[in-house]
Amino acid sequence: MTAESDLQRAVDRLTKTVEDLRATLVNKEVYQSDQRGVAAEIRNLKDDVEEMKDGQARRDTERNADRRLLIAAFVSPLLLLVVQLYLASQGVT
Repeated sequence: MTAESDLQRAVDRLTKTVEDLRATLVNKEVYQSDQRGVAAEIRNLKDDVEEMKDGQARRDTERNADRRLLIAAFVSPLLLLVVQLYLASQGVT
C-alpha cells in the first residue's frame, strides 16, 4: 500500500502543479489584456493632449490677430486725426 499511496501523492502533486500552471496562464492572459487596455488609454490621453495643444495654438493665433485688429482700429483714426490737425495748422484744407 505504500507504493500506491506514494503514487497517489505524486499524482495529486502533479495535478496541483498543472492546476497552478493553468491558473498562472489565465492570470497572464488577463494581465496582457489589461496592459493592452492601459496602452489604449495612454494613446487616447496622448491624442487628447495633442488636440488641446493644437486648440491652444489656434486660440493664440486668433488672439494675436484680434490684438492687431484692435490696435489698427484705434491707431488708424488717431493717425488720421493727427494728420488732419497738422494739415489744418499748415492752412491746407
